[in-house]
Amino acid sequence: DWSGQNASSIASEVCGFITVLSGTIILHSTRERETPPVA
Repeated sequence: DWSGQNASSIASEVCGFITVLSGTIILHSTRERETPPVA
């Protein structure tokens, strides 16, 4: 899958994956901080 792509497309793919992953982590951490625990 990676053999047909050049380095810049691989780098942009990895950067996009990291951006989505970190965005999800930040979203969950801020949501947990804002809402008080139900228990």
